Amino acid sequence: AARSELLVLELAAPDVRSFNALLRAEASAIQGSDGPWPPFIEQDEEEGGADEVEEEAEEEGAEEEEEEEDEEEEVSDRAERSERNRRAAHLRFGRRRRSASADVDGHVLRRMERLVWREMAAAGVAPDQRTFTALLTAHVRRRRSPANAAKLLEQMRACGIALDRHLLNLLLQLCARAGSGEATFELLRMMREAEVVPDARTFAALYSAVAGVGRELSSSSPQPTPDEASVAEWRAQLANLERERSARGIAHDDATRSSLAHALASLGDMVSAARVLVAGEEYGEGEPAAPLWAWNAVMMVAARAGDAETAFGLAREAEARGHTLDTWSYNALIRASLDPDNALELVEKMRARGVPPDAATYNFVIVACGDELEERARGLLEAMRRDGVKPNKHTSKTLLDNAHRISEDTYRDFERLARER
Repeated sequence: AARSELLVLELAAPDVRSFNALLRAEASAIQGSDGPWPPFIEQDEEEGGADEVEEEAEEEGAEEEEEEEDEEEEVSDRAERSERNRRAAHLRFGRRRRSASADVDGHVLRRMERLVWREMAAAGVAPDQRTFTALLTAHVRRRRSPANAAKLLEQMRACGIALDRHLLNLLLQLCARAGSGEATFELLRMMREAEVVPDARTFAALYSAVAGVGRELSSSSPQPTPDEASVAEWRAQLANLERERSARGIAHDDATRSSLAHALASLGDMVSAARVLVAGEEYGEGEPAAPLWAWNAVMMVAARAGDAETAFGLAREAEARGHTLDTWSYNALIRASLDPDNALELVEKMRARGVPPDAATYNFVIVACGDELEERARGLLEAMRRDGVKPNKHTSKTLLDNAHRISEDTYRDFERLARER
């Protein structure tokens, strides 16, 4: 991308196609959730200095210890104490480096925006539809917030860009991936007002948005199950979308089927989700059964909900339908396993069946280890090295979230493995 940038800027009269080619190259560099271990840089004195931050961490840790001693008799909630310990440990060896962590995807996006609003403007080149297609694609890959969709929409209007179905679908995907159901359906209303005809991608994005709402309802609810009224409202919204898709004669494809099943599962309707996957009577009658990755999506929803029975049941049903479980299938099952021995047994089964574990596999194993993480860390590192798996940025985040369970040396061991060539 840097070489391409030099070539474009060295052109006597770069045009919009030159800049768009560079923007597409930049967008392809966005790694999203699969990025490598963050390239940490130690802070210098001007930014606060490692020593200064360590001192601050020690002071805050001491304050927390004093508070814990003062309130020990009153605090009976084990989860609250665990969270306090986690924060103290995070300060001990994570916080002093976290602020210097380089966000590679963020740098790429900033370069792209600089190209559009500085370099293109300086060259007297106006952005066109393809310019914003590249920008939107990069934002979708990085899963930015709905505010970015609103900002990009405003910029497109200011530049006189005609909003066609492709651009609107990208905006829908951006809102859906950011988990904003309201923003997504506001864009749908805009689409209808502009009389833009939706296609399968439109409905896949809308179903994904409902899935995001379902996840949010589940995670924000203090009760074992989310608010029934809200769930019923979004299920009705989903049913309306499905009727509209059918009325428009838009056939299910892999993306719509997977997104619909994911949405139903996220709203707690596992029966209907399974029916969508196997092409039952209510949804997708007469159409081919869903691909394996659609099954994996619903298995992961069940795993996140702690419903191991449903996750393993879906895996058996997928195999009965002729699918061979892949890495993500096993990742979902490992995510559903709260016991480290069961999780490691599944990793062994993967190897025996020739299914390669990846970084996500071991990230889920780390979570399953719970309080046994420190004592099992060396074995995990050896297994990762044997499988040729490098810890990624999610491994770093998972370890920092479990910082109260591991030593600083263990964290550094994982970091060293990520740096190995």
